Amino acid sequence: MNWMIKNSAGKPDGVWTLCVVSWIAVTLLILLSIFQGEAKLGNFSFTIQPVDATLLLGYMAATWGSYVMRRNKKDDLDKGRD
Repeated sequence: MNWMIKNSAGKPDGVWTLCVVSWIAVTLLILLSIFQGEAKLGNFSFTIQPVDATLLLGYMAATWGSYVMRRNKKDDLDKGRD
């Protein structure tokens, strides 16, 4: 799959791609929450509201935690440990 970001071994990594995309999305939400109000892009309008930091922290912790656990498990399997 060409759209996935490659890990340190040079192989496409879905979990790493999810981590990077979610980090970009959360960062964008935080930056957009600075400017509260209504925004318009052509015929499309949307309201920018404050963001709950606890929700973002929970989302990021779960995403990065899954990457760390998968990476740790892969390292253990590569070294022959269960």
